[in-house]
Amino acid sequence: MIRIASSLFVAAACAYKMSRKITMKSDCLVGAGGVLAACFLSGCAAPTTFSDESVHISTSETSVHFVRDSISGAPVTPTDIVNAVASAANANTHFPLRTEYKYQTTKFYNFEGLYTTQTANHMTASYARGDTRGAAIQTPIPSARLQSKVSFSVDVDSVGESSAKIKIGPEASVRLCTEYPELAATQTLAADLRSALSSPENFIIHRSAPVSGEINVPFNSESTYANFLRKLGAYQFSKNEPKASDIEKFAAYNLQVGTRKVPLYVNVMPYRNGSKVLYKMNVPYELRGNGVQTIGLNDINEAKKKIAAVAND
Repeated sequence: MIRIASSLFVAAACAYKMSRKITMKSDCLVGAGGVLAACFLSGCAAPTTFSDESVHISTSETSVHFVRDSISGAPVTPTDIVNAVASAANANTHFPLRTEYKYQTTKFYNFEGLYTTQTANHMTASYARGDTRGAAIQTPIPSARLQSKVSFSVDVDSVGESSAKIKIGPEASVRLCTEYPELAATQTLAADLRSALSSPENFIIHRSAPVSGEINVPFNSESTYANFLRKLGAYQFSKNEPKASDIEKFAAYNLQVGTRKVPLYVNVMPYRNGSKVLYKMNVPYELRGNGVQTIGLNDINEAKKKIAAVAND
């Protein structure tokens, strides 16, 4: 019995030595690509790797100036300008951000295109392709680990009140991820960003002015409503355009304010021997980097005169 056990032990030892020789030979055959080849032969995926480099690009500078707001009088802040720079980049790029939702064990989405992040006087423009697996919920794309991206630094240097110089470069930061190819060549992306930020009129600060008032007229409410409908016409809302609350039961009419048509909300009620007209409107306008304000205080005052003229027609 002892002899049989000893024989079995010797056989097992020989088999183990033989397997070690085979493994060592296999390791020699695999060579420097051992890990990748082993993964390939066993069916597992290759590990994700990253590479980083800095690439020199041509610098560019654009000067912008915003006029003081003639409606609100509110100044243009550095934050306003940085946000306008980000909006200009996103609105004028040839690589707009696109997303596509996916689902495996959890929900995530693939993305490709330009996204921006900004601070008080700086913006980073990143052209990327990747997915949001494992990214932070609050900032899924900027915090995405699995992405290939080319990022450009854009400085916003204030020059006096309501003016700034927008500077791009001189280096681009490139991070490549083996799971995703880069969106385009670095110099192609640099040219796209320079083009998007080259025209001062592309830098837009959006504002709006709430306007309201009341007018006493010597006509009954039916006649007054008829005047607004005949002179201005009913306002036609687009699908996504906000309306006044249904509770208010305001009628909306088409009013030209400067270069823009806006809905004028009118409510007419009996008042003494005539009617009282209550009106309100919200007038969107823009401050642009070439010194233009699309609608000014004079336009608001002219609109008020027109409302009074229609009500008293």
